[in-house]
Amino acid sequence: MPERIAEYCKNNLSLQDAKLGEEYFYLSLPFCIIDAVYSLAARYSSTRNVVIRFCNIEGLQRLKLVRSSYPEISDQYSVKQFDDALSRYDDYGKIASGLFNNRQRTSTRNGILKAEAVHRFAQVLLRHNVNYFQDIQKVFQNHHFESDICSIPGQTHGTSLTYFFMLSGEENLIKPDRMVVRFLQRIVDKQISVQSPHEWLSKALLILNEIYPTLTLRQLDHEIWKYEQSWRPIKYRCFG
Repeated sequence: MPERIAEYCKNNLSLQDAKLGEEYFYLSLPFCIIDAVYSLAARYSSTRNVVIRFCNIEGLQRLKLVRSSYPEISDQYSVKQFDDALSRYDDYGKIASGLFNNRQRTSTRNGILKAEAVHRFAQVLLRHNVNYFQDIQKVFQNHHFESDICSIPGQTHGTSLTYFFMLSGEENLIKPDRMVVRFLQRIVDKQISVQSPHEWLSKALLILNEIYPTLTLRQLDHEIWKYEQSWRPIKYRCFG
């Protein structure tokens, strides 16, 4: 099966020109939190607008200039500063409308405002002493941290958490969302569990690295996302 996936990727994705989107080069960790939470079950353009709006209101630089390494701590907007900014409001509805201009909820049934989920995510990071990109390794593969994040309504499956780590610089992860699942289902023609995409794409990457030695799992995930974006209108017309 990995051979079949690798062949499909080679024939349909622009792997020779694979590169990450600008969201992978945020200057500060809070922007990764906003993006990771707001991107679930949403058009990415709306997620991008939330981050841009927050940065404009707070007068913050969104993207780092040197993309090959973490920015200096002195240049970053800390998670503590982010928590302080959100704590100025006495109602998450005001944060959603006034600060983010987006009232999406984590789910349609019993979900909370994503604005609240973002704040809870930041508070969990602070409890685990994470303020800057340089602190991320404290919580990567930390089961207590993962459990705390997954206890936030709408974060049970850990998709936002995985994506947060990817946005924070982790190269060896994929975001196991409906885009990736749909892509793989088209190739293998069967149902796919939430756990299997990472395993299958990791094995396919080993094959692809023989041709594209610098390709990372994170880049492969992003190329799949771009491909699925172009597939969506066609698929909906055919099967909707």
